[in-house]
Amino acid sequence: MGSLIALRNYVRNRWIDKTHALTSKLKRGQWYDFDERLLHCMFDGLVDFVECEAGMRSLEWQTTLTAGKEWHYLESDPKYNDPIQQALDAKEIISLYKWWKDIRPQRPDPYDQEELDSMDCVQMEQDQMDEDTKMMVRLVKIRGSMWT
Repeated sequence: MGSLIALRNYVRNRWIDKTHALTSKLKRGQWYDFDERLLHCMFDGLVDFVECEAGMRSLEWQTTLTAGKEWHYLESDPKYNDPIQQALDAKEIISLYKWWKDIRPQRPDPYDQEELDSMDCVQMEQDQMDEDTKMMVRLVKIRGSMWT
């Protein structure tokens, strides 16, 4: 019976859930450089984590966790209301999720700006790449807290 369950889990993880792979929602059949694929795999993975594994309600609840609530500090202790690391990480996950879903999609295309000259377009593109990199680094720093 145990081997049948193991086989079922293997098939599900290998071909259905594909928990061994990072995938993105980039358009199929289009060419994307590795840096763009990496960015999208990381943040589409974050979206899946928030929407399918952890849940936004759970993350919002986690942001309220304090040393007093979780570690039974006395109310007189100065650390009583300090957020625990889990709360800080949940806030960061929510922040990164909102950036990817709400803020980043609103960025203008640097090369679709008629009023900008080519140097300004190059600078805007570099600024956007720098922002993407900064957000990727933030995501990497909290990856250890992304489990359910």
